[in-house]
Amino acid sequence: MEYGSDDDGDATARQLLKKAYVLTGYGHFDRAIAVCEKASRRKGGEILAPTIRAAILTASGRPKKAMRILFRLHRQNREAILVSLYLAEACFLAGRQRRGWKVLDSIDADALADSPWREFENQLRQTWQAQDKLDDWPQPLTVSMGDDLPGAEDKE
Repeated sequence: MEYGSDDDGDATARQLLKKAYVLTGYGHFDRAIAVCEKASRRKGGEILAPTIRAAILTASGRPKKAMRILFRLHRQNREAILVSLYLAEACFLAGRQRRGWKVLDSIDADALADSPWREFENQLRQTWQAQDKLDDWPQPLTVSMGDDLPGAEDKE
């Protein structure tokens, strides 16, 4: 299977998810999301593929859309640690900090201790604990269309 190709033929869910990771690495988010959708219809991709799709949505600046997918998966698979972690991350990035903390705190500590996702959870906690301590959040960037620039009034 060639990574640039749209012909996935008999690819397994795992092969498709590998392709999605490569596409994401090159900034082809929408193509990666489409590949994840294909993978979710293959055997073995029922939980992981939509989870990765949601992670890509979050990474591409669409955390609210990702949250819808992850809330559904979380309701169906509360023990799926990766779903919980990506849901918490999407919540934090969408401005739903309380919900993000609730999801993080609901993860079974014993299961997390034995999982490969322990360090991801630790980093997520450290990042958002530091954010919670900020007294003054930076203002969003605004774009000037030139009307308020010095000398703009002279051009009429």
